[in-house]
Amino acid sequence: MSSPGKPSVVVVGGGFAGIGCAKALAEHDDAVTLLDRNNYHQFQPLLYQVATAELATVDIARPLRGIFRRHPTVDVKHLAVTDVDPATRTVTAADGRRTPGHRTGLDNNSVPPDHRRSRRRMRTLAGAGSV
Repeated sequence: MSSPGKPSVVVVGGGFAGIGCAKALAEHDDAVTLLDRNNYHQFQPLLYQVATAELATVDIARPLRGIFRRHPTVDVKHLAVTDVDPATRTVTAADGRRTPGHRTGLDNNSVPPDHRRSRRRMRTLAGAGSV
């Protein structure tokens, strides 16, 4: 994807920060690879409305590739990241694929410890739909 001499950036996470970072870099024609375990971006503040059947999941989620369709330098990959190696400048996915880049940006939405054991998590579309 990247041309010789052009910076390439791997952005991990398709949240607000990851999307903002990828869009800003794309405006400068930098080669960006956006990695996310989901193939969509969700607007998390409205998950409760999905859980109460006031909204459908399509109302609060957009495909990541659709967000970047006008940005040809952004390559979206549906991968769960398991490791970041600063020494080799690579990001490794759960399936073993390695993605190199000159720089890496992390937009990881961590789950607070008290929510990890919760039976009814409303941090994902699947969690909101199961309530």
